[in-house]
Amino acid sequence: MKKFLLLSFLLASLQAMTQNVGVGTTTPNASAQLDVTSTTKGMLIPRMTQAQRTAITNPAQGLLVYQTDGTSGFYVNKSSIPAVPNWVTINEGINYWSAGLSPNSIYNNNTGNVGIGAATPQYPLTVQSNGIGISQQSSDASTQVGFFTTAGAAYLQTHTNHDLLFSTNNGAAQLTLKTGGNFGVGNTNPTNKLDVTGTFRATGNAVFGGTVQIQGGSPAAGRVLTSDASGNASWQAPDVPTCMLNTYEIFSALSYTNFTIPAGVTKVFVKMWGGGGNGSTTTSVILPNGGGGGGGAYASFFLDVVPGQTITGKINATNGSSFYTVFKYNGDSVKCNNGENANNVPGRGGVFLRFGLAWSATIGIEFYVGEDGKPNSFNNYTIGATSYTEYIGGSGGSSYPAYGQRGQVTLVTGVTESTKAELSTFKGMGAGGGAITRAGGASAGDRTGGEGKILIFY
Repeated sequence: MKKFLLLSFLLASLQAMTQNVGVGTTTPNASAQLDVTSTTKGMLIPRMTQAQRTAITNPAQGLLVYQTDGTSGFYVNKSSIPAVPNWVTINEGINYWSAGLSPNSIYNNNTGNVGIGAATPQYPLTVQSNGIGISQQSSDASTQVGFFTTAGAAYLQTHTNHDLLFSTNNGAAQLTLKTGGNFGVGNTNPTNKLDVTGTFRATGNAVFGGTVQIQGGSPAAGRVLTSDASGNASWQAPDVPTCMLNTYEIFSALSYTNFTIPAGVTKVFVKMWGGGGNGSTTTSVILPNGGGGGGGAYASFFLDVVPGQTITGKINATNGSSFYTVFKYNGDSVKCNNGENANNVPGRGGVFLRFGLAWSATIGIEFYVGEDGKPNSFNNYTIGATSYTEYIGGSGGSSYPAYGQRGQVTLVTGVTESTKAELSTFKGMGAGGGAITRAGGASAGDRTGGEGKILIFY
């Protein structure tokens, strides 16, 4: 008791003599009210349990105690309202912070992760916020960039009305996203939704829903897109000879006709017909109304050729199955036989023949044998009180793509006799001739089969 009174007396005396007090030093620091100096001892503040700490009535802001149980350590009251204390641990030795009065306090869960607004951060730095979470701005705050989050979306964006630029190696912008939504690659001023300056490559499929515009290679009306050996495409003027825009025709050739392949032509397309057979000149028990001649055979094909070489063709003007149209090139030949002339039966269609093996097996040939001539017929019908009989001459055999209708003749009993002029003058290539329907029959022109022909497109 006597020691306590003595200490109190000494402290009171020191307080009366000076504004700050030194313990263990005669020159206390001017900024400290109490300066305790020692190299062998420390200062011991009040120690208590958690229950004792929380039982302190109206603790002052800054009140410091040491808690001995639970999460032991120094606790300080940060609240400026004594009736509503806010005890916070001071434990900097393990780099640990916890929430203060603000909901956006900085937290550390003692695993090395730091959270801003996140009490239990799962990553080295976690910012929890609806809206702008991280922002960097210029010195005058006029330009801002960072992250923006909502409950269902996340954005990397500028927070001010400025373009978003991307670069590497601390260099100039390589990607540019304009405020209007245009995106440029190697282009800082894109004028389209995607504007690429330089080479663009796609290893997958490219699907376009609108117009595709290719500006390289001097585009102009009528040009074609052409690729080189590496697949690089450019607009080029069309090579007219290779576009099959020219035609050479061989017809009524009783002897062989030669066609020299022009310079620059490496492929031709050929269409050829055999001649049609003649229609019958008489009627018979088998053909009471006559019959049509058979149609000539037809063929079409592409062929690789060499400029300067010769294509040879011949048309037999004489009708009948013993005659044909022939095409020859480089030791190979194709024949389209004429249709058969009608006699006691309708004429049979012409046949297709091919000779030689010089042509590549990849050259496809489309061919049709001629169609047999069809017998004619007659129809009886009545208009009002008048009865009529119509005799129809036999149709000529068909030959692709023209169908034999030559020589069709109509006889109307009781009125007038007429010939269908529009049909009698029809000459389908390779179509068979029509048949007579009565004595005197159709004219010779109506009964004659159509001529054969060769068309060469280059």
